Amino acid sequence: MSTDSYVNLDKLLDTLKEKLERRADRAKQKRADNWGRQFKTFHSFDTTKTIMWYDNRRDDGRVTDITYNDGSIKRVLHDHDDKVVYFDDNKREGNSLVKLYQRIKATKYG
Repeated sequence: MSTDSYVNLDKLLDTLKEKLERRADRAKQKRADNWGRQFKTFHSFDTTKTIMWYDNRRDDGRVTDITYNDGSIKRVLHDHDDKVVYFDDNKREGNSLVKLYQRIKATKYG
C-alpha cells in the first residue's frame, strides 16, 4: 500500500470517528432533553400563606407548582381559572442539562 493510501485511510477513519462522536452527542442530548421534560415534584399551596424561593407572586392564591427535571416550573393558578405561569429562570438546556442528567444518572444507578 502506498503512503497516499494510508493518508486517505487515516482521513476516512478520522471522518468516521467524528461522525460517530456527533451521533453519540446527539443521542446524549436527546436522552437528557426527554429526562428534563419529566416532572420532579408537585407542590400545592396558597401563595397568600406561603412564599417560595423562586418567586414573589403573593396574589396567585391557591396554586400547584410542577417542577421538572430541567429546573423549569409550571404553576397552575386554581383561583384564576387554572391559568398557567412558567418560571424558567433555573431551566437548564444544552450541555448544562446533559451534565446534570449524567450526574443524576450516575448517582442513581451508580
